[in-house]
Amino acid sequence: MKNREVCTGNLKWKMPDVSYGRYGRIFNLYKALVHNLEQVLGVGQEKEGCEAVVTEVPENELVTWCTDNSPRAPAIIAKLVPVFKNKEEAKWHPLAQRLIDEFGDLEEVRSRLSMNLWSFSSWGSRAPYYERRIQLLKTILKHRCKEVRTWATMEIEGFEKDREEAQMKAEEWEWGIH
Repeated sequence: MKNREVCTGNLKWKMPDVSYGRYGRIFNLYKALVHNLEQVLGVGQEKEGCEAVVTEVPENELVTWCTDNSPRAPAIIAKLVPVFKNKEEAKWHPLAQRLIDEFGDLEEVRSRLSMNLWSFSSWGSRAPYYERRIQLLKTILKHRCKEVRTWATMEIEGFEKDREEAQMKAEEWEWGIH
């Protein structure tokens, strides 16, 4: 079996050059393995200029695999996929948008996307990070799928509440009340 080098940011390792059918078998293993796989591939949140390794798999093949192995496969990918297209805009990563469009009716997909959205590191006030997620979610408030619209509304409410708390904490810090 031939290996190919996979690079994400400063991390490089050798990865077997195997078919996506084998990836499918790997992804379908027990939850503990999925957790370990998430640690290797990285949860899809924005990273300092890095793409999640899962984006190296051709999108159409990945979505086909998700369709063939639904509902488990799209839920796994929803946790691994980057949610933002880039650091500048509040736009969905194309793979995340496709998961929402094709599998957004699945509760586990929405739940994993929520985990992904709420998992981030921040510097300074968290308010701008919450605001960016609010703006991202607003783009799907008119989605064709009712479950997606309801989910987006609930997530926005949660982020707005936390944004307000973060703004108050930042103001208190500014005034020396901490």
